[in-house]
Amino acid sequence: MSVKIETSGRRSVQAEVEVPGTPEEVWKAIATGPGISSWFVPTEFEERDGKPVADRREDLEKLLP
Repeated sequence: MSVKIETSGRRSVQAEVEVPGTPEEVWKAIATGPGISSWFVPTEFEERDGKPVADRREDLEKLLP
């Protein structure tokens, strides 16, 4: 995992992991509301022309102890 700090102060993290599954299965898990909801937080995507254009996540404060 690498951390990048830009001159503006913006930070980003990049991580690579290998996961079991076909590219199509992995894409569904990371790029669709039901997929993300199954491993992260409840998420809904609004789609237009079959492409996600907005997402809504349940308030994280409700999910934390």
